[in-house]
Amino acid sequence: KLAEINAAIEEVKAIAANEGTALSTLYNETISAYGPGEGSRFGFLHSVYGFQAASEDLENSTHGAQISYEQILEINPDILFVVDRMSATGEQSNVTEAIENDIVNKTNAAKNGKIVYLNGALWYLAGGGLTSELDKVNEVINALK
Repeated sequence: KLAEINAAIEEVKAIAANEGTALSTLYNETISAYGPGEGSRFGFLHSVYGFQAASEDLENSTHGAQISYEQILEINPDILFVVDRMSATGEQSNVTEAIENDIVNKTNAAKNGKIVYLNGALWYLAGGGLTSELDKVNEVINALK
C-alpha cells in the first residue's frame, strides 16, 4: 500500500510542477486559509504534493485564518482547493454558491476551471490511514488531470 501511495504522490508532484500556485481553504460559512508550512492542516498539499504556495504569509495552523473573498482575489491562486467542513459534519452547505461569486470568479483559479472542491469527510475527518491518504492523493490527481 505504501508503494501505491508513493507512486501516486510522484504522479501528483508531476502535475503540481505545471499548475502554478495553490491556495488551500476550508469552508464553514466563512472561509479559512492555510499556510504551506509545518503545523498547517493542509500544508502537505505543498510540502508533500509539491504545489507552489500562492502566499507564504498565511497562518500555519490546524484552524487556519479567516480570509475574505477580496483576500483570495488579492492572492489570486492558479488553483483554489476548497474543503467543505459543513458537508463533512452533516450540515447543509452552499459551498459552491459561496465560493463561486463575482469576486472569486476573477481569480486565475476560477477563470481556468481550477476551483477544486475536495471531499469534506475525507479531508476534514479522516486522518492518516493508508486508504484515506491514497484517496486524498487520487482525488487531487483526478481533479487536475
